Amino acid sequence: MAVDAALVTQREQAGIEDCPLTPASAEPVPGGLPDLLLGCLGSGRQVNLAGLRGSPMVINFWAQWCGPCRAEAPSLAQFAQRAHGKVAVLGVDYSDPDLSLALAFAQQSGWTYPHVTDPLRQTAGPIRFTGIPVTILRRRAGPHRLPHRGGGRVRRSTRRGHPHLPRSGSVTARAACLDRLVTALAEPGGGARVVRGRPARHGRKAAVLICFFGAADAAPADLRLILIEKSAHLRHHAGQCAFPGGGVEPTDASSEDAAFREAREEVGLHPETVELLGVLPAAHVAATGYDVTPVVGWRHEQHPLEIVDTVEVAAIHEIRVGDLIDPANRLTWRLPMGHRGPGFTIGELFIWGFTAALLDGLIELAGWQQPWDERRTELVPERFWHRA
Repeated sequence: MAVDAALVTQREQAGIEDCPLTPASAEPVPGGLPDLLLGCLGSGRQVNLAGLRGSPMVINFWAQWCGPCRAEAPSLAQFAQRAHGKVAVLGVDYSDPDLSLALAFAQQSGWTYPHVTDPLRQTAGPIRFTGIPVTILRRRAGPHRLPHRGGGRVRRSTRRGHPHLPRSGSVTARAACLDRLVTALAEPGGGARVVRGRPARHGRKAAVLICFFGAADAAPADLRLILIEKSAHLRHHAGQCAFPGGGVEPTDASSEDAAFREAREEVGLHPETVELLGVLPAAHVAATGYDVTPVVGWRHEQHPLEIVDTVEVAAIHEIRVGDLIDPANRLTWRLPMGHRGPGFTIGELFIWGFTAALLDGLIELAGWQQPWDERRTELVPERFWHRA
């Protein structure tokens, strides 16, 4: 297994233990953990789950993007401290696109016990769970109890002194049809194809949130995206369809935080209901001078959206990906001064500019594109292009 020296250093500085040694292959105990090799978070070691034998072990499945995981993190840290020497604890970083952020979250949570990574969600089937957080107890002999879904606190029983893992709600995993996109975003230079021709120019930083949602078993065409329609009186991008977003503020820890904050401030989207899928390279938008970082997410819990910022936002639109893919809805937009690019017409909406370029690139990156007639050209309607 390739070792990322930076992650090793990050793990060691965080005081997180290396993973236990296990055989490369092990015969699973009936009803126990699967014969499955997972990489250790911040280490070159590999762990075979079926080879975890000996003392009882609590195994917690989590991700740094998961709101309920963050809520129960302090209780897990306290439990691990109290159970030290009696019950082993192992974390499984599940479906997480950024291992550095995962290690930072583990350090912030005060977790010093080891963690393995499951970026491809290989554990969900054999262990039979659909969402996280999930915590299981592996007994000394091997078999584990049914999963306890997190959100509640992990604490000790006052009667027996054993780990008590309460049931609560869980987070639905993202749609499987997004796996190719997530994999491409995680590859070096993968996202650069989406923003090609728009290199960052050291402008003021901004971020937008490209947020997919839908059923876990949805086909690509049945997924949806959140777009806003900008107010007509704005100085820049007046009337345009866009993703929620805006400038990065000094209080934002990252572009991702800025994108989530802006989505909350504009349309009331709860950040804890969104899984981070990946981040595209910053792209320069000449009309504003901003270097914009597109953040891609999966909305795993639904709640009503509403216009919060009535100055910036005129309407909220939930766009079906199938309508974006449909060749009948594809065209090349143009402006009177000669600018042009890929665009979309969906019902009465005309999607063009930077937003349309991102959609076009993501559709291609995800492998959903269909041939369309680039010779079909239309002038951007006045409703969606108000001159300053």
